[in-house]
Amino acid sequence: MVHGRKIALFRFQLRVFAVGAECPHQGGRLAEGEVGDIEDMVEGRTCYVTCPVHKFQFDLSTGAVLQGKCGPLPTYPVRVSKVDDNQHSAMIEVGFESLGDDFFGDFGVDDDF
Repeated sequence: MVHGRKIALFRFQLRVFAVGAECPHQGGRLAEGEVGDIEDMVEGRTCYVTCPVHKFQFDLSTGAVLQGKCGPLPTYPVRVSKVDDNQHSAMIEVGFESLGDDFFGDFGVDDDF
């Protein structure tokens, strides 16, 4: 729970995504779903999560429905910053509409992480 919202965090390779924790279709727990990627020659790589209940698939970057018919998945900007070199830990910050547009100017993982 972050600011009263159920949020799921997914890490795929060096990218971290923050999305609504429940499938918009019928509330399946997305944290229990499969995470993967699709490589497209035109659009590049798309990271997705599959709902474990009805197998609907969502783009983790945009929330767009890739398979199934329902509303989009809420997505939130994420900033990851290194905390400790020795233990390889990081701080993950999740953004909301109440923050200014420039608060998360550079999304994703810090270059030296």
